[in-house]
Amino acid sequence: MTRQGKLIADSGQAYDQLKVITDAAQEGILKPWSPKVVELLNSYGITVQRKEGIPAEVTLSFPTSTKNKSMGIGVRHLKPDKSWAEDFFLFEEGVGLTSFYKGAQEDVLPEYKGTHHGQPTIELQESLPSIQKDIDDLKSLMLEKDIFNSIDMNIVVAETEHLQALRFIDEEFKQTSMSLSSQGAPIQLVSMKIKPVFDKKRAEQMSRWSRSERLYSMKLEQIKEVYGGETEGSKLAIERLNRLFGKN
Repeated sequence: MTRQGKLIADSGQAYDQLKVITDAAQEGILKPWSPKVVELLNSYGITVQRKEGIPAEVTLSFPTSTKNKSMGIGVRHLKPDKSWAEDFFLFEEGVGLTSFYKGAQEDVLPEYKGTHHGQPTIELQESLPSIQKDIDDLKSLMLEKDIFNSIDMNIVVAETEHLQALRFIDEEFKQTSMSLSSQGAPIQLVSMKIKPVFDKKRAEQMSRWSRSERLYSMKLEQIKEVYGGETEGSKLAIERLNRLFGKN
C-alpha cells in the first residue's frame, strides 16, 4: 500500500517563505537557521517534538521528482540503534507544504528511497541541541507580544508626567488665589473657597497615576509568569516595559 503525505491547508506560500530562510542560511547571513524553520512549521500547525538528551538535527535537501521547484526539510532524531528517525516536510512552489511521517516520503519521492534511516544527500544540516529551548523562546516571544499589544496607552502615565501634572495643579491654585484676591478679598478666604476644586483635580490625577501603576504591576507579573523567573528574555521585556511607563 502506497503511503501518502498530508497537504497542509492554506500553505500555498510556504515554499516562498522557506526560500527566504534557506537563501539567507546558504549565504551565511542567518545563523542558526533551524529555529526559523521550526517557527515556520509551527505557523502551519506542525509541532516539532523533541526528547531531552536525544540528538536531533534539521536538514535541507532538494527533491528531483516533483513537477515544480521544491525543497525538503527533514527533522531527524537519533535512535538507540544509531539510525535516524525522520519527519519529512515537502515545500513545493505553487502547491504548498506536505508532511510525511515514518518514511512515507520514500513512497512518493523515489529519490529518497532507502534514505529514511541513512544519510540523504543534503545541502544544509544543523544540529539542534537546544531546539526545545528555541521553541519555548518563540512561544514566550509570542506571549510577550500579546502582553504589550494589550496595553492601553491612554492609561499609561509616566512618573515625570505625573509629577509635572501635580506641580501644574499647585501652580494653578496659587495663581488663581492671587488673581482673585487682587480684587479685594483676603487670599486666605479665596484659597479656602477654591481649594475643593483643586483638591478634586489632584484626586483625579492621583487616580490616573494609581491606575497606571496597577497596569504596570499587572504587566510586570505577566512577563515574569511567561518567562518563569529571571532570564535574559524577562530582563529585556522588563526594560521595554520600564521605558514604556517612563521608569528608566
